[in-house]
Amino acid sequence: MQCFSDVKNAGMMFVGKKFFCLISGIGFVFAMVSCSPEDADIKTWVDAQIADMPNVQARVSKGVVTLIGEFPDEHTRKETEADVKTVTGVRSVVNEAGVKHDE
Repeated sequence: MQCFSDVKNAGMMFVGKKFFCLISGIGFVFAMVSCSPEDADIKTWVDAQIADMPNVQARVSKGVVTLIGEFPDEHTRKETEADVKTVTGVRSVVNEAGVKHDE
C-alpha cells in the first residue's frame, strides 16, 4: 500500500506544478497587457514626434495610430511614419495624411 501512496503523491505533485505554471503564465500575460501604455500616453508621445508639423494630427485607438493632415513632402511623410512606429505601445500606423502640392 505504501508504494501506491507514494506514486499517487508524486502524481499530485506533478499536476500541482503544471497547474502552478499555467496560472503563473496567465498572470504574466495579464501583467504584460496591463503594463502596455494607454492610448493617451501613446498620443502624447506621438504628438511630440509631430510637434514641428502643425498640419499633421494623430488619433490613437487601441495602439493604432492614424496620421491625418498634410506633410510638406513625401520624404517627411515616410520618415514620420517610421518614427511613429518606434513609439512604445504603437501596434501599427495608418498614414492617411497627404503631401502638400505647390500650385
